[in-house]
Amino acid sequence: MVKIALQGIEGSYSYEAMLQLYGPKPYACYDTFESVFESVMTEQCQLGILPIENSSTGSISAVYDLLNQYDVQIVAETTLRINHNLMAIEPISLSEVEVVYSHQQGFDQCQMFFKKHENMHRIPFKNTALSAQKVAQEKKRNQAAVASTLAAKQFGLHIIEANINDQVNNFTRFIIISKEVVLNPKADKISFQAVINHTPGSLYKMLSCFETEQINLLKIESRPIRNKTWEYTFYIDFEGNLESESTLKALDNIKRYSNAFKLLGNYKMGEPV
Repeated sequence: MVKIALQGIEGSYSYEAMLQLYGPKPYACYDTFESVFESVMTEQCQLGILPIENSSTGSISAVYDLLNQYDVQIVAETTLRINHNLMAIEPISLSEVEVVYSHQQGFDQCQMFFKKHENMHRIPFKNTALSAQKVAQEKKRNQAAVASTLAAKQFGLHIIEANINDQVNNFTRFIIISKEVVLNPKADKISFQAVINHTPGSLYKMLSCFETEQINLLKIESRPIRNKTWEYTFYIDFEGNLESESTLKALDNIKRYSNAFKLLGNYKMGEPV
């Protein structure tokens, strides 16, 4: 039976993303993103679910770096609507809240709310759901957490301000990683990473491969290469299937322009829900 690794606990957004994509499944909880990768590599879990990009705050760079470090494949993705809520052990007023716990991403996505409530001291914590659990366990009236509605129900907290995120349409994209290649005939998205020469025109030449084959580029992300100042690994997503002749031609040409190339996966694109 497939077991899924996730960062956080029941009530976390990763847990919700797992339910959205697969429904109830056996799962294991880990404190860090890297622990999710390690659990998949050591086959403690067959799949791992990780947030990789938020529509408000952008890419989650730690996950991109881990994709470079570990030999895994992206086999699926899902996009989850994120609604952050401020919750406490009692239905107190906002003026009574002195300390707030949440993951840094939670705070980053709610900056406008906290600018209006500067009396609230924000303390970054491992995970939004773990923040809710901490507030529930410590039972301090002046403490609150930023987390999901599911987390509030899970730990018996009162939502004292709902939907505090800056953008109404706030989504996080989650990827599913596997140690094994999973072939999906309906796959329509490909991810890869590449290192190219640090010379004029190198990036242009690689990207021209998409135009030549009339392929739609979805995303390009760069991350610094360790011990090589101002040089970068490029992470690229584009529309395609590995059984398509034009896709294979584009990839062959991209490899010619790359000093290093790693295919990260061919999978079905996740739509916002």
